[in-house]
Amino acid sequence: MNNKNKPKTISDSDIFPISKDEMIQLILDNIPSRIFWKNRDSVYLGSNRLFAEDAGVGSAPEILGKTDHDLAWKKTEADFFIETDQKVMDRGESELGIIEPQKHADGKESWLETNKVPLKNEEGEVIGILGTYSDITERKQIFEDLKQKNRDLELKNKELEQFAFVASHDLQSPLHTIINYIDLFQSENKKELSQEGQLYFNFIKDASVRMKQLITGLLEYSRIGHDIKLETVDSRIICENVIQDLQSLIQEKNATIQIDELPSVMASPTELRMLFQNLIENALKFSKSDIPCEIDISHSDKNRYMQFTISDNGIGIDPQFEDKIFIIYQQLHSNSTYGGNGIGLAHCKKILDTFGGKIWLDKNYKSGAKFHFTIPK
Repeated sequence: MNNKNKPKTISDSDIFPISKDEMIQLILDNIPSRIFWKNRDSVYLGSNRLFAEDAGVGSAPEILGKTDHDLAWKKTEADFFIETDQKVMDRGESELGIIEPQKHADGKESWLETNKVPLKNEEGEVIGILGTYSDITERKQIFEDLKQKNRDLELKNKELEQFAFVASHDLQSPLHTIINYIDLFQSENKKELSQEGQLYFNFIKDASVRMKQLITGLLEYSRIGHDIKLETVDSRIICENVIQDLQSLIQEKNATIQIDELPSVMASPTELRMLFQNLIENALKFSKSDIPCEIDISHSDKNRYMQFTISDNGIGIDPQFEDKIFIIYQQLHSNSTYGGNGIGLAHCKKILDTFGGKIWLDKNYKSGAKFHFTIPK
């Protein structure tokens, strides 16, 4: 046989230009996480370079034979590490995602996310422990900063809501007085007032009533979410009660309302009632004048939450105003045409925020307006 065609034998030295032990150590040293392993007595049998640097020893091989008390950690840290080791080895079960502080050899303190796994031989006996960890100091700092910002934001929101409550409450009384005196003045001076004078007073009264409605809306908005208790509520019964209360408007609009078999949800009965009332009232208010109003109320189960849908065949909403409609006092139509104060959908959004849900406009629906909202189970 020609030697040229003879298969070449590959030796270990061809595969590993360095020894197998050196290759394994090289691989470990290039892994971005810290890695170490110990025997049953929590004595180190090896580690990678990153761990050795944290521990304050010259190189990974120098870790051999040491315990945590021989390394750069504080005594309390060393005691905690060994205690966790023993727990993992005694139970034979892994401890994952352990969040713990650590002081490094250079004096820097950091936060770690550690995983410890029992090392078992072929017979299933625990002979040691394998550990890995990553430095999450930056991530934890970002998390703590976000928590503080959330606390600050919650405080500011409470202050703002308290201000809105006090301001709107205190403004009710003088407005009530203005409206009463306008009525009284017009009644007592009806003959003396010119037609133009009566018109001016009507303008003042209409503006005062409008302002009173806005303030009442603001007061109601500021109260949403205060001291509410979530409980199991039959949403169909709530919806039927709302429809009963709106019978006069339903008859006026010659409306037909179709209700699905709605589920029970975790909610506040008062807020859930306000939610359905605002959405159904909007559908009735913004119906077309030339055709009977049709409203459909349905739901679907989405595993983690219930999704409700309320659709109508009214004038609809341009998708470009999707974000605007949920902002308090934002109106797309003139008050003289459709009435209202532009606060209904803002109420809906805030109510669902307190439930942990959300609400949105179906931009693909072209036959009127369709809203979806979710409530967690």
